Amino acid sequence: MPIPKFDAGSPRELASVMHGDAWDLLRNFPAATFDSVLTDPPFAIGLTKNEYGRPHWDRSKIALDPAFWQEVRRVMKPGANLLAFGHPKTFARMSVAIEDAGFEVVDCLALIHGQGFPAGFRHLDGELNRVGATDIAGDYAGFGNMMRPALEPILMFRNKSSRESLASVIAAGGVGGLNVEACRIPAGTEDRSRTPGLVNSNQTWRVERPAGTKSTPPSAGRMPSNVLLHHAESCAEDQCVAECPVGQVHEQGLASRGRNEDATRFYQTFFHHPKATKDERPEVDGMSGPTVKSLAVMDWLVRLATRPGQLVLDPFAGTGTTLEACARAGVRSIGFEKETAYLPLISQRLDRLV
Repeated sequence: MPIPKFDAGSPRELASVMHGDAWDLLRNFPAATFDSVLTDPPFAIGLTKNEYGRPHWDRSKIALDPAFWQEVRRVMKPGANLLAFGHPKTFARMSVAIEDAGFEVVDCLALIHGQGFPAGFRHLDGELNRVGATDIAGDYAGFGNMMRPALEPILMFRNKSSRESLASVIAAGGVGGLNVEACRIPAGTEDRSRTPGLVNSNQTWRVERPAGTKSTPPSAGRMPSNVLLHHAESCAEDQCVAECPVGQVHEQGLASRGRNEDATRFYQTFFHHPKATKDERPEVDGMSGPTVKSLAVMDWLVRLATRPGQLVLDPFAGTGTTLEACARAGVRSIGFEKETAYLPLISQRLDRLV
């Protein structure tokens, strides 16, 4: 299969998809081809086990295999960023597999949202009654077997060893780094300057500041954090619903310590549903992806971890959200997709970029 070539004449021509197994397609590429990898791999939890007629891609354990990530690392340039979505049940195993492949751990981003249903939730009193343990069922009234999912981890790694400095890797012809300035959190126009209290000299960490000097947020905005907050799907532009994480953090900040401060100012917030809006979700002949990522989040990740003109790999393209986000940012991308059923969804998504 020929490696795609790019013509930057239009956003559509910045993105390309290759049909096949990620293992096989990776072998077509020479070492040090890609400037970054941004992907949403299978979670190895059987997420779509009840969705008959759909590809059961998420049963694959490929993302838990260090040998796979070693092959991914081979095609990445030194210093290149790797960002991979995970699932709370399996992301720890995936993280170990990636680290065992030789990557340096950088961070773990927490994508927090207000939507989510605990598939498989059971009331324990009812379950005990069902299995005949009626004598103790009453003791478990109000107990269940799981919690509502509200966290999606995003693992961040770098293609270098911990013994190397990023600056030395880049100076030797590598790539990498995070575009902090492009992702700063707006500081707002309100006056948040204040004179902090005295710092105990015995503290192990403290900010050195002359006595009486006010602290003020940076004019360019705060540094991006590793916590991303999603508004709930039913939020309005000027009103959050009760289950919205953004609204809850906002209210807690106003009540905390009597300062009437909005605590959401410390985090990135996205006014999109975590599973993507209907407009962002391709559908062909009744087929759509079960875990489509929000384009707003993918736009932010591309802006953070890449730069225009670079080449990004997504080994598990799905419906092509990574490819669209890259094209919107002027970044070239190649996606691998094994499931034939998803190819028309990718084409529909990319065709609207023309």
